[in-house]
Amino acid sequence: MNQGERRKFLIRKLLQENARYWDVEIPAGEEEQRQLLRGLMNVRLPVRSAAVIGGTPAKTECELLAGCYRSCLKLAAENNLESVAFCCISTGEFHFPNDKVAQIAVSTVKEFMRQKTSVKKVVFNVFKDLDKKIYRKLL
Repeated sequence: MNQGERRKFLIRKLLQENARYWDVEIPAGEEEQRQLLRGLMNVRLPVRSAAVIGGTPAKTECELLAGCYRSCLKLAAENNLESVAFCCISTGEFHFPNDKVAQIAVSTVKEFMRQKTSVKKVVFNVFKDLDKKIYRKLL
């Protein structure tokens, strides 16, 4: 299975998880497919696993967030993907503190990358200068 076939397989699996997405068609273009896959993964993980935070997150919420990263990395590895991109999961709608998300994301990814896996590259896709500064400090 090549990268394009893996990407389409993942998109199909994620679309099947929610009846709201069953009528979504997979775009023909590679970049459009990548955007759809990123969107589906970003929507899927936090909604199913993370709670809305008010103030300092509890240990349970931190563990759930780490689980979001782990399950995504595991899914990528199971499908022999070589790279994964993450946004700042849960910093928006779920109000998780940006610095805490970055700490959880970086430590979870570093732990995962110690394993023998097809995943060779993880990108932290940030939109705010604040997040860029936090991730650069941690990495």
